[in-house]
Amino acid sequence: AALVREYGETAVEGLMQQAGQMINGHIRQNDVAVRYEFSTIALLLADTGEKNAFFVVEKLRKVLASVHAPGKSAALPMTVGIAEAVMQRRFEPEDIVCELINRAEAALEAAKAEGPMGVKAVAPAFLDMAAVGA
Repeated sequence: AALVREYGETAVEGLMQQAGQMINGHIRQNDVAVRYEFSTIALLLADTGEKNAFFVVEKLRKVLASVHAPGKSAALPMTVGIAEAVMQRRFEPEDIVCELINRAEAALEAAKAEGPMGVKAVAPAFLDMAAVGA
């Protein structure tokens, strides 16, 4: 939202298209990048755990370092929320997807609270409960 206020929708749209093309050029064939909101790109990284997702974030920060807002020399801020999908037979697929999306959004909000370059991961809640009950 701050980018839109500062540069306008057209400029942010161009930046998002440029970032999306760069991301698509640097992810594996079985990974998917989708535009989730106006200034948010969601990455679905197949067979990638939380630890490796942090490595992907650092790689993409370097790749996107050349994307600049009009008249700026600094790289665009990249705030990241990470949520690993965990399949559990006791849950319906729709519940797994909803829980994953909720955690990804919670992680993104927590990362935003850290500042413009924040990165946060949120583990599945049911894993915490299983560890407590074990």
